[in-house]
Amino acid sequence: MDTMHEMSILELETELLRTEYPQLSPDHDPDIERYYDLRALGHSTEALVLYQSRLVPRYPDDQFRTKILKAYRTHSPLYGELMKQAYYQLGQRVLERTKKLIKYIAVKADSFNETDVYSTIKTADAILALLPRERFEAVMAIERLHRYAERLRYCEKSIAKAEALIRAYVTESLSIVEVERQRRKEEQARAQAEERRRLVARDKAELQKQQRLASEKEWQRALQEARPRTNLQKSSGAKERSPQVHIDLNSIRFSPVDLARIQIPPTLTRIEDKTLAFCFKYWNLIRDSAFERILFLYSRKYNTKHYEVFSTIQRGRLSGKRDEEILASVMGILITGYYYSIQGDRYLQRQWLLLKAKLEDGEKPLVPNVIQEHNRTSQRRRGQLKRTPVGAQSQRRASFPRGSPGGAENGKPSQAQRVDTENIASQNQPKIRQKIPETINAQSTLKDPIPAVSAQGFEAAKKGLEKPVRRFSVSERLMHLSGRSYDVYQDLFLAHVRTAIRRVLGKGKGLFFSLPQEAEDLVYEYLKRNYSNPYMNWDQSQEKQKLEALGFSLPAIETIIDECYRIMGK
Repeated sequence: MDTMHEMSILELETELLRTEYPQLSPDHDPDIERYYDLRALGHSTEALVLYQSRLVPRYPDDQFRTKILKAYRTHSPLYGELMKQAYYQLGQRVLERTKKLIKYIAVKADSFNETDVYSTIKTADAILALLPRERFEAVMAIERLHRYAERLRYCEKSIAKAEALIRAYVTESLSIVEVERQRRKEEQARAQAEERRRLVARDKAELQKQQRLASEKEWQRALQEARPRTNLQKSSGAKERSPQVHIDLNSIRFSPVDLARIQIPPTLTRIEDKTLAFCFKYWNLIRDSAFERILFLYSRKYNTKHYEVFSTIQRGRLSGKRDEEILASVMGILITGYYYSIQGDRYLQRQWLLLKAKLEDGEKPLVPNVIQEHNRTSQRRRGQLKRTPVGAQSQRRASFPRGSPGGAENGKPSQAQRVDTENIASQNQPKIRQKIPETINAQSTLKDPIPAVSAQGFEAAKKGLEKPVRRFSVSERLMHLSGRSYDVYQDLFLAHVRTAIRRVLGKGKGLFFSLPQEAEDLVYEYLKRNYSNPYMNWDQSQEKQKLEALGFSLPAIETIIDECYRIMGK
């Protein structure tokens, strides 16, 4: 058995020599022959490289190597014997080196953890470092080592494990390694992308720096070129100055037409009337640049706030502010100190709605005089009512029979009764002392007359500014019918009012009559819109005219409200 094992080792050595040194034979070494050929040709350097890289590692003993070279050079018959001896020694050295390699790989294969990705990769890389670089050659090399280990009966299991590891690692069949390899590839790609971005940013910064330096050089050169011209101008005494324009405000004269467009009547005393007058005059002139320049000169000359008021109206309209905000801003300019009146605010809002309607119709701004006349008329009426004794007022109310124009009709107080009641209440209330704010008088320094308003325009404007008569709202009618002092019926009323409309308008039309949807919507929208409006006037409304045009007559809107209340009570 030992003889068989020895024969196996000899065969293995021969196989190793044929694998490692395929050109070498037991009786001849072609590298020795090539060495002497190079020397004979005079290539001493190449011969020396061959000697150091091939012959010295193959024959490490200096004396033995010298004998072999001398025997070849002298054609001695000892050359063959020496080559056989060297061939046998070389086989033993190759076998020992192979066993060391197998042992190293076996130790690495036994030490790594298959579930640890880093340990697996580290072991595979360490083994591959001892094998050929090409992956298929590496697989063949590890297979050959496995075969040698089996023949030597030396670390067979460990080498088998190493072979399986290298085969799977090289062919990329290890999932744990593949995941790690993919992660490393992604990290490498990110690193490369980051490096590219860094290089691009560096190049961009360098380019910007060069451009900045170039612009600075250009600027310095321009300054140097301009400096001689500046010195020349200073030396010659040439001084050019921009002309200055001076305007003498005292020499400015305004035409009557301009003053009529700028001024408001000086007889207006209430701050609300002044606000309405300014807004009415300047509302449609915000885009007139010529008027704006004239108004600016007027304000500068007479030190008034006309231009400030105009600018406020102009900014408010161009920025899309509400009319209430513009009116409040103008009033804030015209007053000093603290001033607020609820009645004045209501009066301002109500009159502005009428004035704006006339502005939209394209009428001329005649409202300031109309407001003035309206105020004088109201003052005269209030004075007459105050001079009437309370007893006379009571006697006059008692003299009106029920159903007469001056008395109550259907349980509703007449207009005269309401006026007297308000007058009595105002007499019984204590007088409150109020601080009257100081207002500007824009016309205090003006001597030019204000254009008069035509009688026709005055009557038209006065008719449009008549105070609406308070009647009743839908809410008040429902409170009167229910006897309550509060209203909780709006949602319920709107839910049943269509039924009431169909009943009232379809009364006497037959069993199969169907009310047109247009007529029903007209009455419904009117009641919904005027639910809380105490100035609701059905007789003069457009809805009543449209309803009559459709062939339906509704003399009193209270009929619908009463019918709906009866439906709600069921």
